Amino acid sequence: MNSALTTIHLQGIGQFPAKPAKELKTGDTTVWNNGSQAEIVSVRDSGKSVYVVLRTKDGKEWPERRFLKTRLVACTRISGHYYYSEDHR
Repeated sequence: MNSALTTIHLQGIGQFPAKPAKELKTGDTTVWNNGSQAEIVSVRDSGKSVYVVLRTKDGKEWPERRFLKTRLVACTRISGHYYYSEDHR
């Protein structure tokens, strides 16, 4: 990732650090609109896309979601820096 921090706008939060889907790894925590979070359970590479299985904090597992590798996804940790806590809500 380049030296400038890339951000996206999340509803209910505002600008938030993000990284391309091709950089997602198992164990990363994603952040969605209004502050909901989900842990990445698995990542599968497929050409131009990445398939990701997510698990919410209450244990609900989402089926595979497909993201283009260039899509920006908000995450709690990027390049070793943490950007979110439960106190943020």
